[in-house]
Amino acid sequence: MRKAGYNGLITEVHRKSIRLTRYQSTLFTLTYSDYVSYVRATRGGVAPSINGFRHVNH
Repeated sequence: MRKAGYNGLITEVHRKSIRLTRYQSTLFTLTYSDYVSYVRATRGGVAPSINGFRHVNH
């Protein structure tokens, strides 16, 4: 509860009322070109993009 930012008194009632969901992550390492290929294959041929970033042609 502390890790989640709760600073109040932790009672047994609080502990028993907690519903917890745990998630597991996996780390992948690949080159940028492999990443681009993966994104294109899984997103219908669209190249990777950054949300909010607008490409400027010079």
